Amino acid sequence: MSDEGILAILALAMIAGLVLLLVAMTPSAEDIQTAIQEGRVVNGMSKSQVRLVWGEPDSLEMMTTKSPLGATEGLVSALAMSRLEQALTFYTYTVWVYSNPMRTATFDQYGKVVRHEGPY
Repeated sequence: MSDEGILAILALAMIAGLVLLLVAMTPSAEDIQTAIQEGRVVNGMSKSQVRLVWGEPDSLEMMTTKSPLGATEGLVSALAMSRLEQALTFYTYTVWVYSNPMRTATFDQYGKVVRHEGPY
């Protein structure tokens, strides 16, 4: 087999591994339902699910970053974009802020939690 053939097989294996990692990192519907019942927020929840657990936020903030916050989004970005596209891309997030007790939930452009902080 040629070097090019081996490199192609390795590239496909790497992509398959990343896809499996993305699937493993995505919480199941059962995981999210359990978190809601326990009063916890977890990555992958929708805005309506966070409202069920924490109620309405005290304030909303917008955040723009050069790097993706969520691991899933970061892996997809790295695979799907050229270096030039990555250099020109900014990521916008909505941050829900709660003050008593202090906690935050950060949502990606699809309305899914990619980061949460504070007591649960």
